Amino acid sequence: MMKASLVLSDVVAIKNSIDQSLSEANERGLSHYPFWRRVLPIVSSNQIYQIEASELAPLMEAKANEIVYAATDMLMQHSVLIAALQSYSEKRGELKKIIKRHTATEDGVLTSGLTESEVAEMAPYEIELESLIKEVRSRLHPVQELAEKVTFGIGPAIQKHYGDNDFPVFVAAQIGQEAATES
Repeated sequence: MMKASLVLSDVVAIKNSIDQSLSEANERGLSHYPFWRRVLPIVSSNQIYQIEASELAPLMEAKANEIVYAATDMLMQHSVLIAALQSYSEKRGELKKIIKRHTATEDGVLTSGLTESEVAEMAPYEIELESLIKEVRSRLHPVQELAEKVTFGIGPAIQKHYGDNDFPVFVAAQIGQEAATES
């Protein structure tokens, strides 16, 4: 099931983007700011995958129930992750409508001047953005674990059941290399 490896690659790329944003912000001495101020909008594949019963049939026949459950859960969790990420990026973009005056730019940090009404208008965005980016961060590890379980478990399960050692098997180094080239 190639979808699992695509989800895994996507999750690793998202995680790397968030980690890079946080690392760069922290290097600039901005670690005291909330996450939403340190994590830039993230571009991911935005692809949401569906699963057909026919894709799961060989795994069910092989009695690889744990992989079937993990695959279903992985795709559902990934779609929630992508929706939260899209919402985060859209809402972060909407702030540009509120913040119109920038007073300084130094080392990649934009300083803006806000009126009291702009600060009040931003307050709901700040709460929602912080909640969204925390939600995204909290979902990354569980989705990655599910994607790894499915990606690396399908090949061996099918090989064992059918006695066919020619069935392809993903190796962890392959996925890491794909994700590294995408981030």
